[in-house]
Amino acid sequence: MDSLRISLTPAPGYCFKTTALSDVETRLTTAGTLRIQNATKVFVNIAWDQNVPPPPPASEEAIQRAIRLEEDTRDLSFKDVLKQEEEDWSVPVVVSEPRQDIDKAGNPSVVFDCVYNSSLKSRALRDAEFRAYLNELSLQRIELQTTASSVPSPASPNGLILSREIKTPNIASKGKLAKRSVLVPRKLYAAASVPIPGEAAKSLVEEVRTPESSTAGLEVKPAAAPKKGILKTPPKIEEVKALTPKKPTHKWTEESNKRCLILDVPNLTRAIHASSVLDVEPRRIIFSAPPLYSLDLDDVTGDELDVDGAKAEWRVKEGRLLVYV
Repeated sequence: MDSLRISLTPAPGYCFKTTALSDVETRLTTAGTLRIQNATKVFVNIAWDQNVPPPPPASEEAIQRAIRLEEDTRDLSFKDVLKQEEEDWSVPVVVSEPRQDIDKAGNPSVVFDCVYNSSLKSRALRDAEFRAYLNELSLQRIELQTTASSVPSPASPNGLILSREIKTPNIASKGKLAKRSVLVPRKLYAAASVPIPGEAAKSLVEEVRTPESSTAGLEVKPAAAPKKGILKTPPKIEEVKALTPKKPTHKWTEESNKRCLILDVPNLTRAIHASSVLDVEPRRIIFSAPPLYSLDLDDVTGDELDVDGAKAEWRVKEGRLLVYV
C-alpha cells in the first residue's frame, strides 16, 4: 500500500469514557506491551486535525446509509472491515496506541486518541446522530487496532471488547494531546479529492517567491528559471514570514438581512482554498487556510450564530471571503 508520513497536531474536541469487557495485552511500537484488564476504565479523546484525510464526497443519503450500517460491522474481521470501507462511504480516523492514566478516583485507566479531519467538527457538534456514529466508529477502530497488535491469549480469544455504555465527562480531552507523525494511505486523499499535506505547501513556496504569482486566487504561474551561471540566493526574511499563518483582517457587516463576516484573504489560491477549513459554531468561527491564514473568533456576538443556515462565498477578484451567519 502506497503510504506517506504526515504530521498531526490534534486539537481537542470532546471526550467520552467506557469500560473494557475483556482482558488483553497489546504490543506497543515503542517497546514492550500494555495490559488492559477487564473492567478497566477507557477514555476516548475525539480530536481534529486538517491533515487527516476527510471522507470522500457523498450524498446525504449515502452518509445516512453508512450511519445505519455501522453497527453491522462490529462482528466483522479487520480485513472485512477494510474491504467494506473500500466499497462504501467511510470516515478515515487515526487511532493512537493506548497509554496509561488514572481516573478521578486515582484508579488505573487507559486513554486512546481518535483523530478525524477538522471538517467533521461542525456536524459532530450539531448532529447528535452523527456524533454517535463517530463514537461507535472510534470504538470499533480501537477494538480492531488493539486486537490486531495483541499478544495471543487463550483467556482472551476475541481480543479487546469495549462496552457501548458510555459517559461524557465535562472535559475536552483526557490528558494532553501530543503531536505525532503517522503513515496514511495516499489513496484516501485521492478519494476525497484534496491535496496531499505538504505538497500544497510546496507549491505555495513557489508562488510566494514568484513576482508574477497571482494575489487574487488565480492560477499560480511557475517560477522563472534562474539565469545560467548565477547561484540561487537564499529566501528573503519577508518571504519566510509570508509562510507563517497570520490572522486575516476582518469586519462584521450585514448583507441580505444576515450577519456577514468579511475576511480579507488576498493571497488565497484555489489549491489552498480547496484544503482550507471553515467551522461555524453557535458562538465561534474558525477559519484555517495553512500556511497562509489562521483565525479563531470566540464569543463573536451576543447572539448565537445560525450554524445550520451558515454559508460562505469566496470573492476571488476582491480577495475576500464572506461568511453569512
